[in-house]
Amino acid sequence: MSGRLRESPGTIDRLRDAARIARVETVRHYRRQREHSWRAFSELFLVVVAAFVVVGQVPGAEGWSYPDPGAYYYAAAIAAGGGGTTAATGQDAAVAAVRGFAGIAFVLVALVTMLWTVKGQGWRERDDGLLATIPIGTIVVGDALAKMIKAGRFLSLAIGGGAVAFAAGSGRPLGIIGFVLAAAGLIATATACGYVAGLGALVALRRSTFVREHKLLVGSPLVALYFGLFVGSRQAGALLGEWPIAWHADVALASIGGGDPRLATAALVGTPLALAGLWAVATTLARLAWLADPSKAPAVDTEADPARSGMFGPLDRVLSATCSRPTRAVTRALWLRVRRRPQALLYVLLPLVVLISVGYEFARAVPGALPALVAVYGAGAVGAGATLNPLGNEGRGLPATLTTPGSARHVVRGYLVSAALPGGALVAALTVGVAARTTGSAVVAASAGLFAAALAVCLPAVAIGVGTLLPEFDAIRPAENAGVTVPHVYAVVAYSGTIGIVGTPVLAGLYLAGEGATEMPVGVVVTAGAMATLLVAGALAGPSYRRAVRTFETYLVGE
Repeated sequence: MSGRLRESPGTIDRLRDAARIARVETVRHYRRQREHSWRAFSELFLVVVAAFVVVGQVPGAEGWSYPDPGAYYYAAAIAAGGGGTTAATGQDAAVAAVRGFAGIAFVLVALVTMLWTVKGQGWRERDDGLLATIPIGTIVVGDALAKMIKAGRFLSLAIGGGAVAFAAGSGRPLGIIGFVLAAAGLIATATACGYVAGLGALVALRRSTFVREHKLLVGSPLVALYFGLFVGSRQAGALLGEWPIAWHADVALASIGGGDPRLATAALVGTPLALAGLWAVATTLARLAWLADPSKAPAVDTEADPARSGMFGPLDRVLSATCSRPTRAVTRALWLRVRRRPQALLYVLLPLVVLISVGYEFARAVPGALPALVAVYGAGAVGAGATLNPLGNEGRGLPATLTTPGSARHVVRGYLVSAALPGGALVAALTVGVAARTTGSAVVAASAGLFAAALAVCLPAVAIGVGTLLPEFDAIRPAENAGVTVPHVYAVVAYSGTIGIVGTPVLAGLYLAGEGATEMPVGVVVTAGAMATLLVAGALAGPSYRRAVRTFETYLVGE
């Protein structure tokens, strides 16, 4: 033996190790998606939708292209200098729109990366020994690179289609290179920013008992921001387009003779500098998140039953009078687990954000639609919590639940009651108040309350069916099932679309009645729309409930 210690790895060796880590993480993600075909289908659907949105309206393809302006439209407007007959805005407006689009994309990618980082919990729980054998800085590069690949794969079709549309609209082939270069820089920088933010959140979760116990309070503003970018894209684009995060758009714009060359140069030069600085910050945060011991949680009184005290007292009395003992046990356990870990309720904000933004605009055009909007999206929010991931919420107790005779129906019914009982009462009361204030009629207010209560039963049943179809198991820890887990993002997307489908008939009836587009009496049109909404909700709720029961009866752990 020479007695010489192994020399520390050089830069090339570290980059090679980081590339291996990224490759392994990418393969793991691909295998997880392949094992769950519905997840892969949902991801493919979102990839195609993103591509349609980026490409936008294309002349001669109005029947199948996205109706709003996109890469083709804005590139044509910029190339025409504002004088084109197809452009509704000038060149400056088109440049501002492209920058706003880039700003929204940056924030969305950063927020999604932050979510991936927090859900993955870093590398502390890994059993492959990387933390003991490879420098943390190398692991950070590999982990962040894997997330960049994941984001790039999700946006690959949008980038490719957008680049072709951008070049075709401007008539300059160089636009393809500029668009791809801008997209690559934006994804790299946004992913790095989101990764740093996610590591910061992990540090806060590990070192702060307050943050760990109040995840809903801390995380809800970020989730509201994420959803608000979708429903308020025009306002968000106008704001974010003025920020430096939108400078990547000028790289694409400069390739077709638009934008500001100085901002394009700043983006090209600043991207590697920003990545280097973010890597240094991420390495420090990763060391704190993955190596530091978490703070000790305060002792929990396991004898106390919050379902029998405080706000759950009246609900528990109603529960005892209406449900069987097994159903009551499941419902009370869910209330306790939601109180312990309410992070699964973050997605409740999605219907509420839609109600505040889109509902506000719709109610301005049709003032009488406000009670129906509150009923539909309020009931949608009721089902957007624990009911969207019943299989994942069972955690390490899932095998026992699946093998207990007769438990499937009680478990599914308990999930439904846990959401519909408190949520239905709250939404019905809120709808009655809004209807009474809007119409001044006690009969209309009472009818609106019954309508909201019925939806608050049907939509959680739909959510249970969607949740069993698209479960989320990645967030489960073997030693932790005291709370509930965040549902899969694809389940949230599918359920959100269902809310829109359910609410369409009643909102269409209110719109037709308000516009006077039909000769039928207003009351008949509105009532027909409300009944149609209830029929659609019931038609979706029944099969969803039965599917959930059948899934619990036949599900095999490990599938």
